[in-house]
Amino acid sequence: MQRFVLWGLLSWTLLASCVPQRSTAPDVNLAINKAPVYTQYLDKGEKYTSISYQHMISRTREGLYVKRTFYPEKNQVTRLITFKSKDLKIAHGPAKSWTDDGTLIVEEHYTDGYLNGSAKYYFRTSGRLFRSGQYVVGREDGLWQVYHADGRVHYEYTKKAGQLDGPFIIYGATDTVLNQGKYQAGALLEQTQTTPDLTQLSRQDEQGNWLKPDEMPHLREVSHIKDAAKRQSASDKKLLEFVDGQVAYPEDARLHQVEGMAVISFVINEDGTVGDIEVVRGICQSIEKECLRILQDLPAWNPGRVDGQPVSVKSLLPVRFRLE
Repeated sequence: MQRFVLWGLLSWTLLASCVPQRSTAPDVNLAINKAPVYTQYLDKGEKYTSISYQHMISRTREGLYVKRTFYPEKNQVTRLITFKSKDLKIAHGPAKSWTDDGTLIVEEHYTDGYLNGSAKYYFRTSGRLFRSGQYVVGREDGLWQVYHADGRVHYEYTKKAGQLDGPFIIYGATDTVLNQGKYQAGALLEQTQTTPDLTQLSRQDEQGNWLKPDEMPHLREVSHIKDAAKRQSASDKKLLEFVDGQVAYPEDARLHQVEGMAVISFVINEDGTVGDIEVVRGICQSIEKECLRILQDLPAWNPGRVDGQPVSVKSLLPVRFRLE
């Protein structure tokens, strides 16, 4: 029930891997040179226990351990997770994420490995609040609100143990109520209008790109497969094969023993072309460039569809860079 939230995502998030042999021990001086830069991120009473080219581990005055991950070339912290003990296995305390350029995008709190308490998620470009609410033992619980980019509340809903349960309200451009109603145990009991629909709103982003269309985009080379589930499975497999065959571990990242999950976002347009390519998480400069290179040569797509009509669909492609 633990979550790593970027935004409401597609039902398919593919994971490609790049796993070459680990290089010889990294240059210790690289980590030493990072110490004065990384330690500026320590809170009062916090002391670091180890520093590498990419990470810093510290101990708080309360005895918790904090792991910070950095984009090394920018000296920018991109992820902070608090753990219960020095083995760094059970998250327990604040967790935050920033873009590679330093914009705060996630604020969460863990208790004994589960998301618990207040959570806030922010727009990547502006840093303004996008979504906020509460977790109880890893599940959304209570009132959640979703915001427009200008700060106005877009819609709000109530959940209990992860299910829609309680009132919801959808607001218009002038804060007028467009629709409201009530759910119980995940089932819609009543609403004042049939549109806009709460479940449909959660399937689109602020720009109107679909996150969960009726029919997912698929590579054009498998379009001859009639069964939708089999076609999607074949498309996913072909895409992973393409990425695995293209991706290379940058030599400097390997020498510095930089590892992690790079995440690339892109939009498959209504005509099947790929656009709006963006590296959501680059890890380091050379890996970011490698991810962009891969996406420039993606095979041709057939678009996703809603009610039989082609629509633009936003997708994420995580690529794990790991050394053995």
